[in-house]
Amino acid sequence: MSKKLIEEIVKFRNERDWEDYPSGISLAYALSLESEEILELFSWEEKPNKYDLENQISNVASYLYLLAYENNIDIEKAILKRIKEMK
Repeated sequence: MSKKLIEEIVKFRNERDWEDYPSGISLAYALSLESEEILELFSWEEKPNKYDLENQISNVASYLYLLAYENNIDIEKAILKRIKEMK
């Protein structure tokens, strides 16, 4: 996981006093809701507006990185490990 990226995400979260809600369930709910917004974009258009899609993907990725950070999981290592297991 990019250290600089996670530092920026955590800083952004802390500046908004959202660190009081770092629990796994809160982050999992937020991740699910943001993922649904991506699905909603595709419900209306086969090829949604790039700006809107980019924003929603950014939201999903941010929550995913926070969930990994709070649980001491390196996303890059986890993905590579999972790919290897699935071969």
